[in-house]
Amino acid sequence: MVGASSLLVLIIIGEVFVPQMITSGLHELLVKDTPSEIADWCEPNKAANVSITLKVFNLTNAHALQTVTPAPKPHFEAIDVEFTQMGTSFNCSLLDEGEKIKSYDWSKWVPTNPDVYSLEFVQVNPAYLGTIGALAPSEAMLLLGLSHNILGSVKRAMGAFGAGVLASGTGAEKAVGHALGENLSTAEAVGAAQYGTSAVTNLMGSMATGISPSLLGFTSVASDARMQAAGVSPSSSAHTSTTSPRAPLRLAG
Repeated sequence: MVGASSLLVLIIIGEVFVPQMITSGLHELLVKDTPSEIADWCEPNKAANVSITLKVFNLTNAHALQTVTPAPKPHFEAIDVEFTQMGTSFNCSLLDEGEKIKSYDWSKWVPTNPDVYSLEFVQVNPAYLGTIGALAPSEAMLLLGLSHNILGSVKRAMGAFGAGVLASGTGAEKAVGHALGENLSTAEAVGAAQYGTSAVTNLMGSMATGISPSLLGFTSVASDARMQAAGVSPSSSAHTSTTSPRAPLRLAG
C-alpha cells in the first residue's frame, strides 16, 4: 500500500503540478509588446547586408558529352562568386487581436564584383539538383524507370529542331559544322550540336539581327517559332546553361 501511495503521489506531481509550474514559468517570461513597440516593429525594416560566397560549378565539356562515343566524364570547374544579400520586410499587419503579426519579406542577391555580370556558366539546372537532393539519394534513384523517357523526350525535341534547320535551307548547319569541324548532315547531329553549344541558334540570331554570335549570349531552341508551336518554352528547357568566357561555344536547352 505504501508503494502504491508513493506511486500515486508521483503521478499527481508529474501530471498536475509540474506542467502547471512549467506553464507558469513560461508566462512569466513572455513579454507583451506595447502598441508603440509593435508599430515600430511593423515599420518597413531593412535587414543588414550579408556577404555570401557561392561555389559555381562550370561544365567545360558539354559538347563532348553529346558528341563523343564513349562519352567522357563531365568536367566541372569550381568558381567562387561573392554576393551581397539585401532584404527588407514590409506591409506588416496584426491578426487575431494582436496575437499574431503578419509581414512580407523581400530579398535579392547582388554580385559584389560588377565584373561577374559578364561571366557565363554551363550548369545543370539548380532546380533539378535540388529535386534530387529533396526526393532521392541519387539521380539514378530519382529517375529509376523514367530516365529513358525523359532523355528520349529531350532527344526527340532536339531532333525536331535539327530537322527544321535542315528544311529551312539557310545553310546554318553547314556553317556551324565548319566551325565545329563536324558533319552536321542529319537532324540528330544538328540537334546534338545545338544542345551542346547553342551555336545553331546563335548563328541564326546573328543572321537575323546582324549582331555577332559572340554577343548574343545564351540562346535556346525555345526562341524558334516552330519549337514554340510544338510546346517548347524557356521554362520547360531540360537544363539552364551558359558558358565560361573562355569557351567560344554555348550550351542550349
